[in-house]
Amino acid sequence: MGCAGFVAPLRRAWRDHAGFIASCLRGFVTGDTPMNGWVFAKSGGRRGAWADVAVVREWAPAPGRDAEMFQRASEASAIFGKLGATIWMGADQNGHLHFVTSFADWGAWAKFAAAAEASKEVAAFNAKLGADPSATNVNTLFLDQPLLAKVTPVTVVYHWEIDTGKTGAFVALAQEAAGIQAKLGASPGINVDDVGDVWYETAFDSWAAWAAFEAAAAKSKEWSDFLARANKDPIAHLTRVIRIQQFNPPK
Repeated sequence: MGCAGFVAPLRRAWRDHAGFIASCLRGFVTGDTPMNGWVFAKSGGRRGAWADVAVVREWAPAPGRDAEMFQRASEASAIFGKLGATIWMGADQNGHLHFVTSFADWGAWAKFAAAAEASKEVAAFNAKLGADPSATNVNTLFLDQPLLAKVTPVTVVYHWEIDTGKTGAFVALAQEAAGIQAKLGASPGINVDDVGDVWYETAFDSWAAWAAFEAAAAKSKEWSDFLARANKDPIAHLTRVIRIQQFNPPK
């Protein structure tokens, strides 16, 4: 599948709805001001895996306000879940919170945004956040997900910055890599953002399962042969590795 099939829907959705979202959900959904809470993103998914699209927010806590950030994330999860979003939250190795709202498609996302605009509960929540921010939004992603990983407690995400015009070719390589890594114990996922970069993930039931996968990959001839072939003429650069542990709101 070519790059256009992944990227064009994202760009259309962003162009059509960015102004609407900025006006109705400023400070929470847009992430353009300091806020109280969340980050990257993975969803519960409608098929026991990722949803087809996701909006991801990464949040860095203010000094000493980590617990408050997660508490407010829990509140947001409850509110947004009632409006039709599927939520997954996790904390990374830097203490950042990753908060995702995910949907079957961009039409479902737009329906959620309209419901949030009309919600008095969302308005009151945003007002509370804006009055005393406990975290700052440091990254926002609009993702199409051509390959869905399983929903698990542990996720390792690799951000690949793709050479111009090479997203389709890299996605093809990622799909090949996913086939190999699935046999080695990972649940791979491929996520393409609105500029054509790829956020490749491997999901696991535990960090011990991740360690076992790494050990198996180190011994795999099929994997080493793939890496040697892919690295002969690189078309992307790895810029970030994010290790995320799922956060479950207290009941």
